[in-house]
Amino acid sequence: MTVRTRGRPPAFGRERAILDAARLFWRRGCSGTSTRALTAALGPSAAILYGVFGHKAGLSE
Repeated sequence: MTVRTRGRPPAFGRERAILDAARLFWRRGCSGTSTRALTAALGPSAAILYGVFGHKAGLSE
């Protein structure tokens, strides 16, 4: 059984998330990349992504 903790996963890094998101946006476009695709690729929940970046487009700024 996996125990989940609150907050960002230890492996989550802002710079890495921006690079990985940029790759997704390049392939699919910003509007074509769902929040579900971002969370699957980056790891943290949507709430964490919005907390860190404010909105989906914040990943590309």
